[in-house]
Amino acid sequence: MGNRWKSICAALAVMVSAHLANAAVIMTSNFATVQATPAFQTLNIDLNHDSIDDLRLESDALIETSIWYANKSQVISLNGTQFVWGSVTLPPIGPVVKALPTGTSIESGSNWSGGGLLYNQTSRFSPQSGSDPAWNTTLGNVSLGVEFFVGGQPHYGWVNLKVDHTTTTVGNYAYETNANTPVGAGQVPEPGIGVVATGLVALTKLRRRRATGERRKGTSRIN
Repeated sequence: MGNRWKSICAALAVMVSAHLANAAVIMTSNFATVQATPAFQTLNIDLNHDSIDDLRLESDALIETSIWYANKSQVISLNGTQFVWGSVTLPPIGPVVKALPTGTSIESGSNWSGGGLLYNQTSRFSPQSGSDPAWNTTLGNVSLGVEFFVGGQPHYGWVNLKVDHTTTTVGNYAYETNANTPVGAGQVPEPGIGVVATGLVALTKLRRRRATGERRKGTSRIN
């Protein structure tokens, strides 16, 4: 059993090392708001915490009454960052900065472009126009697809957003540490390493129980 146990441990160690060496999604748990009133507001986001801002969110308001105002919210590219664009079927508009449902692949083949509108309503009575209405949903349902650059290499990530006529709300955001590697919108860090580590701990405990049992077999015991 000794050699077999060593082989199992060695195999699990290789699995752990390989998982750590491979692609990893790093997520930042966050909550922030960009208000359109009482004044123009902005928020910069540094996806990979390298002190280089990757994008800016802006909200501005046209106050028409004391209780209602139109809003223009947009995302601005910083340092070459691009965003996933697409067409909207209801109402039929496009291209616009797309609200990506969870699991949508964000990759080199996505439809990339610079910043654009997230919400646009030009007056109190006009409908929203030039932006994807799907941004106005429960926070976490849709994400902004992002391509940004580290050392000249493209990396992909996402930002959870909810945008309405008063506020842009930022939830979690994440990026893929390996260059040129797709990531799923809203994808959180994989539990694989935890599963492997848990398996290693379980096998260690099993081995200890077996060793204890083997010792107890040679021990007389009165119940």
